[in-house]
Amino acid sequence: MNIFVLCQRNLVRSPVIEAVLSSCMTGISIQSAGVDATQGTDIPSSVRAIAEEWEIGKLKKHADSAENKIEEILDADLVVLSDKTHYKFLREIGYKNDFFYINESIPDESFAAVDPFGFRMSELRIEIAKIVIATLRLADYSLKKLHLSEILTLIPNSPSDTGIAYAQAYFEKSLRNSALVDIDLRSPCAKTFAHNFSVVEYDPLSHTPFNLNDAIKNSVFTPYKEFSRPEKHLISQNLRAKIRELSQELPVVQISAPRMTSLNLLPDSILAACDSVRVSRIVV
Repeated sequence: MNIFVLCQRNLVRSPVIEAVLSSCMTGISIQSAGVDATQGTDIPSSVRAIAEEWEIGKLKKHADSAENKIEEILDADLVVLSDKTHYKFLREIGYKNDFFYINESIPDESFAAVDPFGFRMSELRIEIAKIVIATLRLADYSLKKLHLSEILTLIPNSPSDTGIAYAQAYFEKSLRNSALVDIDLRSPCAKTFAHNFSVVEYDPLSHTPFNLNDAIKNSVFTPYKEFSRPEKHLISQNLRAKIRELSQELPVVQISAPRMTSLNLLPDSILAACDSVRVSRIVV
């Protein structure tokens, strides 16, 4: 299968989409370009640093202009668009095959990525997180034809909202016998808010599945330690597969890291919602 990815400058969105698809799919040929790209422009070092830290895949080094890739675009079985406006370019060059707008795969509109070119580092991390989960959802649920599982992610707006998020999680547990998973790898809070629930530690890096008997009981799973850089673990196939496997047996409620701290917005809650069929933001 030949896939081509289009964005504006081929400096952030389409190179990230290309890298993620290349790393999580086999049997495909994938390229990217920008409709207004300057041929040979270096991919920004900030984008490369995030891609390396999160281990999202091998990022291209230089931008390509779509004008120089028209033959490859026309030969593609699927074109992935970062903006709906880029469909005009496809019509102008006579593209006839399938296309997919990347934000069609997101849980809700708050996850829609915008062109982050020129953003400061903290904002760039947020937009790249949105791009990554949109791409993973495209790969798994559109191209691989997997089915979204019954996973609800509760996202506290700030640390002060975390207690309310746990209260809602416990309500979901009583209502639907859901399995509860503390997915805040940066600063796990289950032990603080467990109250009448027992806390069962898990290793996000281990292939050991969640214990179904513990999930059925009044338990909440929590990471066994803090991870200062959790992003690569949140999007790893290992942790995602463990949670999807658990969701085949019981509905799963994940309590993520807060959307923001007093200093920065965090990408954690965005990445944690990758496989969610529902997302709920908790604001007091």
